[in-house]
Amino acid sequence: MLPQCSNPASLVGAEIRAYPDHFFDDYAVAFKYGTKGEVEAPRLARKYNFRIQTQIFTVGFLAALDPKTVAALRCESSVQSVQFGHTLTPLP
Repeated sequence: MLPQCSNPASLVGAEIRAYPDHFFDDYAVAFKYGTKGEVEAPRLARKYNFRIQTQIFTVGFLAALDPKTVAALRCESSVQSVQFGHTLTPLP
């Protein structure tokens, strides 16, 4: 899914996804320098309805995100980059 903004944050590693557009995937979201991550991460989680798995000090967070949310986060002015971690597959 493509971001709906003119200057999206970089997306790293998404080309290695095992199941594109089928499952939630783990991503690391990095904030731009000067962003108060302890405030911004919870704000984004509320806005886009996801759960932060790990807060990485003030520099970012890890979360399971769907493609629509990844695209939206890339358009947030506080986000420097979004990096794919791995695909989460459903339990049998």
